Amino acid sequence: MASLKDKKVIIVGGAVAGLSTSLHLARAGVDVTVLDYQPYEENGYAPSKGCDAPSADVNKVFRCWYGKETEYQHLAFAAREEWFQWNKDIAATPAEDLPPSLTPNTQLLYLSGVLRLPSTESSPLSKFDLDSLATLTPEQTSHAHILSEGGDLGGESRRVRAVNWNGDGILDLNGGFIRADKACAYAKYLAGKAGVKFILGPEKGKVVEIIKEDKDGEKKATGVKTKDGVVHTGDLIIVAAGGWTPSLLPETADRLETTAGSVMLYQFPPKEQEPELWSKYSPENFLVWAWGLSGSSPIGNVYGFPITEDGLFKVGYRGLKYTNFADHPSEPGLRISVPKTKYTEIKETRIPLVSVELIKDTLRKLFPNIAEKATVASTRLCWYCDSLDNNFLIDYVPGYDKSLFVVSGGSGHMFKFLPNLGEKVIDVLLEKETECTKLWKWPQPDKERISWIEKTNGLQEGELGPRVLRKVVLAEESDLAN
Repeated sequence: MASLKDKKVIIVGGAVAGLSTSLHLARAGVDVTVLDYQPYEENGYAPSKGCDAPSADVNKVFRCWYGKETEYQHLAFAAREEWFQWNKDIAATPAEDLPPSLTPNTQLLYLSGVLRLPSTESSPLSKFDLDSLATLTPEQTSHAHILSEGGDLGGESRRVRAVNWNGDGILDLNGGFIRADKACAYAKYLAGKAGVKFILGPEKGKVVEIIKEDKDGEKKATGVKTKDGVVHTGDLIIVAAGGWTPSLLPETADRLETTAGSVMLYQFPPKEQEPELWSKYSPENFLVWAWGLSGSSPIGNVYGFPITEDGLFKVGYRGLKYTNFADHPSEPGLRISVPKTKYTEIKETRIPLVSVELIKDTLRKLFPNIAEKATVASTRLCWYCDSLDNNFLIDYVPGYDKSLFVVSGGSGHMFKFLPNLGEKVIDVLLEKETECTKLWKWPQPDKERISWIEKTNGLQEGELGPRVLRKVVLAEESDLAN
């Protein structure tokens, strides 16, 4: 750690990757500054107030279910203990000391359980689910239930009964969901207490260029330039910008791709009109659910959550992950996928019509009372950054004399590691070999060409592929009606 303590570290990105990394570096005594174009101190990471990073959302799935990828499973269970501690710490903090969006009653992690359902009621459990079950410890297995095997679920049976399903499935009570926007707000609060400096806002916080020197063929990153023209110098530049990473780091364009999942928010009728509906789907009585996870067809993989305190029922679909290609801002001739949201320069609030139809059909099957009584409040494209094989990309960028580093490639499953990812980032920075860090190294094409061909996560399609947003029919307001 001594070598890191001597460095001035600049982190580009103030969401999950940047927050966790900055928190743990600061706690280790490192001088850290985080830059982000979002004014998080004003909007508290709330998606309704201008945030368009995937971390800025009302909730995220917390799962410990990883098939044979036990490295992530172990990391998830370790993170779960830290989430528990964060819940306790918030409860013990005076209200006036917490960020505005939190109170001592705020809970970040809810162990509501995760119900995983195959594509049809006659379908068997997926190999992934069976592999996941096989890797659990006896204690962890006692909290995972195969529906077809029966058994007494006790009071938890009410959660399963809320789903209109007569087939097999797995209820994993090791998991649940996280209040994502509030979790980010709390992590930023902790990072600030640890000494992290934040430079935020659309002018002073928006990084438009990484400053590089090239002496005798050896490159070095020396700082970043923000939209207001200010240059911030540093010894180590860490890019943790999620879906905006390839825009800043063209070197990642052949291994990271920005892709969009589809999200719909349903608004429940007023609580006084439908108290039973609110109670049935509350976090106390309902669970996280995921449907259509067996087989290779993308028509499936619809998921949802208990309602929020405002009566919002979030449903998402990532069976098809869409792309939006544009010219790279600094690399002539390079085309990359970039986010297109409600808040970007070219705005978009619509989602593909096929996503709307699939989500609506899923609700009619699994939750007919919600399909009948709730109305669509909003839709959004949730832009993640996918890696070639869904492993994170956390490593020094080759050719920069260890002055440029990347923490990205969340691939839709990084958020749950907000409390402890930064510990592992430090392991990579110090070049320690652990079960996780070996998965996150910068791929070497000459050594791993075969695995790249076998596991490319759709990145090989490029702009000619079928997932490009401009080739897709987008749903209009009339398509959202029940």
